[in-house]
Amino acid sequence: MSKEDGNQAFEGEAGTLSQDRADLHRGVILNTIGSLIKLAHPMLMGIAIWLYGEVIWGIFVTAQAALLPLGRLCMVGLDKGLLWWVPRQKREEERRSILPSMVLIVGLTSVAAILISTFLAPWLADWKELPEAESNIRWMSFGLIPMAIMDLFISACLGKRKMEAQVIVKDTLWPISMVVFALGFHGMGMTQLGFALAFVVSGVLAALASAWFFARAFKGSSWLSHDRSLPKPLVQYVIPMWGAEVTASWLNRMDQVVIFALTDAATAGVYGVVMMVGNAIRTIRRAFDPIVVAIFSGVEATGDMLRLRFNFSHATTLVIGSQMPVFAFILVFSPWILPLLGDSYESAITPITIICGFWLVNGALGLNGLILNGFGRSDLAFINIWITLGVEAFLLYALIPPYGLEGAAFAVGASYSVQNVIQAVQARWLTGAWNYESDVGIILGISAIGFGTMGAFWLISEGQAPESVVRIGSFVIFLLTTGPLSWLAYRKGVFDGPTS
Repeated sequence: MSKEDGNQAFEGEAGTLSQDRADLHRGVILNTIGSLIKLAHPMLMGIAIWLYGEVIWGIFVTAQAALLPLGRLCMVGLDKGLLWWVPRQKREEERRSILPSMVLIVGLTSVAAILISTFLAPWLADWKELPEAESNIRWMSFGLIPMAIMDLFISACLGKRKMEAQVIVKDTLWPISMVVFALGFHGMGMTQLGFALAFVVSGVLAALASAWFFARAFKGSSWLSHDRSLPKPLVQYVIPMWGAEVTASWLNRMDQVVIFALTDAATAGVYGVVMMVGNAIRTIRRAFDPIVVAIFSGVEATGDMLRLRFNFSHATTLVIGSQMPVFAFILVFSPWILPLLGDSYESAITPITIICGFWLVNGALGLNGLILNGFGRSDLAFINIWITLGVEAFLLYALIPPYGLEGAAFAVGASYSVQNVIQAVQARWLTGAWNYESDVGIILGISAIGFGTMGAFWLISEGQAPESVVRIGSFVIFLLTTGPLSWLAYRKGVFDGPTS
């Protein structure tokens, strides 16, 4: 290769890395904006939980936990498959396979809704001797149909690195509209079915909004007249991914169902709050999944390991930097906020701390699983999910009876830690190297300093100042420490990678 050719190759590689970084930063900005908007959600949900009471909330959150894995079953892995498939298509054929995928999942979710409402809803109501559960589950089952439509359209958009639909529709519009509708239905006197009806109506609204974003993202292409079946490569990819997704969906909600089965609806309602707060940390990392998978899919096609290493490390740094202040806020203020929902919700404080701490650790490790997905190794993802499911099932049944909600939180966090350690080893094997750069260590160091100063202020001021001063002051100290240090590191080019 001549010197000129080498320079052109380097410039091309640098341009690609720069574009990847711009896409990741754009995702962070959109996710941050969405997170600020979503601050309304926990406040509104707190009002709704207080109005409906522990039992109705417990029925709703447990029914949702049971139904969503069935929805994943009906998706047959096609939503995740499109994340891998769409980036590989030519511009004029970018809609290929989307229409037959939509027809298939709408048909499957419709059948599932009919079967659930006819057979499963009455059985569950009789099992727990909760007659109000039957009508709730029956209505909620039909919410699976618009949810499937929403997920498929959003996945297609994410395949083109368009995160707006994910952040605006799925992460913001859908959850906030659901709680707004729930409050509205309660005001209309629907105190038993309000949550269930809100689940359906908000799903329809989100499906319509996702269709609009899809039309915008794919406005440069048309539907293909010959596109009536799924191509073999896509089917081969989604079959193991389907199994992994269904298992992962059940894994994500098994704890809620087990709590409901081993205790009662009221305790399940308290645990639902634990998971809701914990997901504030967890969803930050998961918000990066689609765009990172799309990048890694392109990396696997070109074999550019420098691009993979930089993007992996940079994304991990962004995840850690985004999670830390949220965890600090939850750590400081959840003991203030939770008792407002009712005296029984004070028991959620320790489980929340446990699960959020685990999600911090798993946030730093979890992106390794995206390397497996981006490299098309859905078979490994499937195996890992089943290992995690087995570990979590064992820990749930071993720890819930003696330790209650704390045991459930530890079981969930520990099982995912096992999964992420396995994925890290597999990613090392696939790529031939550990893909963490120095920027990850630096952001971890900054975070440690921030939590150290926050803890020191707390210890010094506790007992010497009002509780409000201690809590607010500790959080402000964390921000005043980590903010300037992160800005200084950024200005010095610590996070620039090889494009600097």
